[in-house]
Amino acid sequence: MSKSKFDYYHKNILMPNKNRFHLIRLSNPFMSELIFSSADTILRFTHLGTLIFDHMEMKDFIKLTNHLAHLPELHSLTISLADGLHSLNVPFSSIFQLKTIKSQYHLT
Repeated sequence: MSKSKFDYYHKNILMPNKNRFHLIRLSNPFMSELIFSSADTILRFTHLGTLIFDHMEMKDFIKLTNHLAHLPELHSLTISLADGLHSLNVPFSSIFQLKTIKSQYHLT
């Protein structure tokens, strides 16, 4: 999806219905940055239970891990990193501290 199409989708569909989403799949960095640009934006996704990061670069994923704790209903997290793993300590230590995530982790 192009950035201009996603901007339209974000403004006219995603944000007006933010409290209705239970699952979001993010596959482009600009999508992640727009949705998770601030804790205020994340707190509006009150029913988000499943979050899927597809082909996310490690540097972008590290930025987003700080915001995951603001998703009170998040119970499923799927991560697919585009550039592989260099160190498990940095991003995953914050994920394992999330209280709402179920014990099964999906890492591809």
